[in-house]
Amino acid sequence: MQMNTNRCAGLCGLALLALTACGKASEPLASTASPVSAREVRYQPVVINPTLMTLALEPREGALLVGGSDGTIWHSRDAGKTWLNAPTPVSGNILAITPTPDGQGLFAVGEQGAILASSDKGMSWQARPSAVAQNLMALAFDDTGKQALAVGVQGTITRSADGGEHWEALDLGLPGGVGSVLFDPAHKSWLIGGEGGVLAWSADGGDSWSASNLRTDAAITRLLREASGGALLAGTSDGKILRSVDGGRRWSVVLSVKKTDYITRIVQAPAQGAKAGLLLATTATGAVLQSRDAGKRWRLARTPTDKYLSSISVLPAAPGVVLAAGDGGVFVRSADAGKTWSKIEAPTRQNIESMILEPKSGALLAVSKGALVLASSDAGQSWQIRHQAQPEYVHAMARDAKSGALLAVGAYRMVSRSTDGGRSWQVSTNQALVEPAFLNDMLADPKSGALVVAGGHRSVMSSKDGGANWRNFSNAGDSYQGLMLDPRSGAVVMFGDHGAIGRMDSVSAEPQVLPAFGDKALFGGLADGAGRLWVFGEEGMLARSTDTGKTWQVVALEGAPKLFSGYSDASGTILIVLGDGGAIRRSADGGATWQAVNSGTTQALRGIAASASGTALITTGPDGLILRSVDAGASWQAVDSGTHELLRAPVLDAATGNMLVAGRGGVVLRSIDEGLSWTLVDTHSTARYKRVFVDPGSQSLFAHGDRLVRLDPVVE
Repeated sequence: MQMNTNRCAGLCGLALLALTACGKASEPLASTASPVSAREVRYQPVVINPTLMTLALEPREGALLVGGSDGTIWHSRDAGKTWLNAPTPVSGNILAITPTPDGQGLFAVGEQGAILASSDKGMSWQARPSAVAQNLMALAFDDTGKQALAVGVQGTITRSADGGEHWEALDLGLPGGVGSVLFDPAHKSWLIGGEGGVLAWSADGGDSWSASNLRTDAAITRLLREASGGALLAGTSDGKILRSVDGGRRWSVVLSVKKTDYITRIVQAPAQGAKAGLLLATTATGAVLQSRDAGKRWRLARTPTDKYLSSISVLPAAPGVVLAAGDGGVFVRSADAGKTWSKIEAPTRQNIESMILEPKSGALLAVSKGALVLASSDAGQSWQIRHQAQPEYVHAMARDAKSGALLAVGAYRMVSRSTDGGRSWQVSTNQALVEPAFLNDMLADPKSGALVVAGGHRSVMSSKDGGANWRNFSNAGDSYQGLMLDPRSGAVVMFGDHGAIGRMDSVSAEPQVLPAFGDKALFGGLADGAGRLWVFGEEGMLARSTDTGKTWQVVALEGAPKLFSGYSDASGTILIVLGDGGAIRRSADGGATWQAVNSGTTQALRGIAASASGTALITTGPDGLILRSVDAGASWQAVDSGTHELLRAPVLDAATGNMLVAGRGGVVLRSIDEGLSWTLVDTHSTARYKRVFVDPGSQSLFAHGDRLVRLDPVVE
């Protein structure tokens, strides 16, 4: 049974951090919002690009509900055209949403034993103590609505006798996960199905359980009660469909196909007259099964795909039309009730996680990774994007000063653009670049307003119109991991793998590949306050340019390991580079000589930033490490971060004076006292973050990496 329903972070792009730290090359753009005191502001998190996993209908008004990663539940009352976020008290995956039998309430289940309840049509949700800590996969009510069972991984079962308000755990001693639960009103029986062939029933509300007559090692993947006669159906992971007419006591095999034909879903169309509604089942190999006699006999049809089919919908308003969807953005359509199938082109290659028919409009909706919502208003013959965000890792962000557009770049040549402060996004893949080309870094030139992006295969992109159009350059070979801007000349330097280094005379010029001065990977760079440019990387590689990056001189640093980040004071006198093993090298004479500084740690130091006054420096690393210096880096003291997660690049929010640090585990830390103490910012996610981008236009923060989360300031 498939119990996991959810189908690159690197050391790159550190140039922008270094430039901000030195206070010269990347001065923040003027904010259009009024500055607020660091002590007055808190942040409201909105996860922009969750993976959407499950769709449901709110029974009273027919609103659409979608649940997904990061505790996401959205609701729409206009057939999926617009969505509103319903705050939830959890940050794990929401795996199922179920209405109560009377239609007055909704329940959702998910990771870490989460059970949520809503009494206002899904607009707000409250936690119910579930008595379990394991992931819950499904929930069902009995016909009275009083008793409920929720099931999940590691044989987890929890029960409620008061309509879902209170729960108690049941220990059945099951070794594997339980993914399906069903109540049969005809026999007043509960049924569960799970891994290792678990197929059991209870006639006393779950106090005692009996195994069915059928013995199998295959997982029970789906349970369904056939509407016309009340027969029970079960699908298995080895291509079988089982049937019971006595409430699950005894089962018979009514269909057996290839063992690879894992049964992924079983659904039933509404009955037509006296005839039983059409039964349909999908498989992991793209096949569709159909039955017209309440599941007694089945017919197998192969579709034009061999992909995993996760969803299937019948369209009552279009007789005979059936749609199935699955991995790789595949949609297949039948106009003859599932006998023959054709493939439908879709505007995505993301796995379709769930699909539903919105009965008021007759529209079909499907959801996926990257907050993707697809819709079809012509019975599945064509599909359009109604909502989307970045589906892949976001490496870097920038704001265009002229248009105010926000840009995000990341894995797989992904470029995203927002013109409404990050609320909605247009996502594209830059097909002009050599694949694969992860886009690792981006900067905005404060003088010209142009944008420059660097990435894999020496890819360079530049735009003068806020990312609406790009000039593209790409050559198969080594990747650029970062770039930096010389604030005096306007030249741009790109650096990366195996000593790859390139240069542009300006953000508008054509990039040039420069001769490498070594074969060591370059991880970071900075423009110091005296007009020199520096790059650094593997095995203590450090090189300097005094002619705007045209030529480079290698500087020997004795015994230095990998160097990840660097800092310069405003005059270019104090220089610091740091990296693996707690290594810190410091120069007090503009880089003429360098001395090792005792950091007090052997952990890798990932980034460095200066406070608003410049009197404090902060560096970060694994296991929640934060070091602070108040003597220009000559000595360092550990500061309690309150976390053990790996911390990445620190940044300064110039509008508030806050210092911010992003990390793994959904961690964003904030300091209002120049790094002396830190508090956790709620991001409503447990994702890996690479950095916090401070939007100078709205003063919102964007934590980005595996997730993109907008943190809106709330002034109190």
